[in-house]
Amino acid sequence: MGHFIDNVSVKIQNKKLHNLFDLMNEKPLILVLHRFYGCTIAQYEIERLAEEYRQWKDCPYELAFVVQSDLDEMSKVKQLLDIPIICDLEEVLYSMFAVPKAKSREEMLGGNSLEKVDMAKQAGYVHGIDSGDPFQLPAAFAIAKDGCILYVHYGRNAGDLPTLHDIVKGT
Repeated sequence: MGHFIDNVSVKIQNKKLHNLFDLMNEKPLILVLHRFYGCTIAQYEIERLAEEYRQWKDCPYELAFVVQSDLDEMSKVKQLLDIPIICDLEEVLYSMFAVPKAKSREEMLGGNSLEKVDMAKQAGYVHGIDSGDPFQLPAAFAIAKDGCILYVHYGRNAGDLPTLHDIVKGT
């Protein structure tokens, strides 16, 4: 925290290239990086956080997601209202934020990950197209409008992401 990030170009689902800082209209940004969108846990977590964001009328942050999925494939996926999904198959943002990868399948599926897989399946999510690194761990960041990192959470397994309220409390 307290480090500054660069304003890099990003590819957003169903849109042209943007700069990362363009996603911060009037408010700072919560940026959630997950695996590829075909992962049932990623789909479940993205929708969970998007729903929390929709319910929180005065959230003091903008919200965006990052997945290791192909832009063309993501154009076939429903848009989460106006919540941007950045496609980063090249792992530019994952590298910039130094998001770690699991060393084993056991680490990836540790903690509450299997429980989240069951919850995702019960909610109707199904495994989609594989892309990106299957051992990519999730992460969440709060970023000020000047690029200063205000909050960092590195997931210890595929299901380890905080709520938006917890992220905001941590800033």
